[in-house]
Amino acid sequence: MTSWRMYVEGNSDKRFLECLASHMCIGSIDFQSIGGGVSKLDMMKTHMQRSSDEGKRLGFIVDANSNYQKQRSDLTRIITNIGISTDKIFLLPDNARPGCLETLLQDISVEPHQKIYNCFKDYEGCLHRNGYRIPGGKAMIYAYCNALDIETQPSRRDYCDAKHWNLDNATALQPLKQFLQSLML
Repeated sequence: MTSWRMYVEGNSDKRFLECLASHMCIGSIDFQSIGGGVSKLDMMKTHMQRSSDEGKRLGFIVDANSNYQKQRSDLTRIITNIGISTDKIFLLPDNARPGCLETLLQDISVEPHQKIYNCFKDYEGCLHRNGYRIPGGKAMIYAYCNALDIETQPSRRDYCDAKHWNLDNATALQPLKQFLQSLML
């Protein structure tokens, strides 16, 4: 079985992907946090080269952010400049549209609790009407977890808890699951 080292943006991404890989019974992927966005990859150059020298195959799972094409282009340019060879890149949430881990988490939240996001949208509307800044996606996921009295700290959250996250048949998760399975071929 191939041994992979997948570079991810942060500890919350790492925790989520470790839970998902475990849920899928995939054990030969090591997820490595780069401690931020793709601009931080330059600081990981030595680590990536060492991993490659150890026989690890390298890949990247990072947020698409607001501009999917630009993020893919920037990531490819940085990887090329570092001198790393890989064709295994996945941009969250689904390798096709803008977004991030939090976009995917909202999409895979279990149906009975989806209404929490409607409440949060009302809150955002109130903030907007009163001239306040709208919190980002991390705040929405925090609110979801806090409302359900589950771990709010992303690096300790149990994403395998089927009462809160649908890792089995959420449509939004299928591209990522297919990507992870492709690493095992």
